[in-house]
Amino acid sequence: MPPSSHTSSQREATSILTPGVFASLAEFERDIIRDRTKAGLSAARERGRTGADRRGWTNERRKPPWR
Repeated sequence: MPPSSHTSSQREATSILTPGVFASLAEFERDIIRDRTKAGLSAARERGRTGADRRGWTNERRKPPWR
């Protein structure tokens, strides 16, 4: 059967299924990113990193640049 001979019900089924598949893949990928981020932050904490700037904030750096 050539592709152009699909029935309308087949097209409707495909149009319903396709976004669901992509949504599931996006959710799966989001979960993987979340897990990797948490693992990376945990590993950094074990190494003593807290996410703060290494140099810290001096009084000079706290001043707005226009002053």
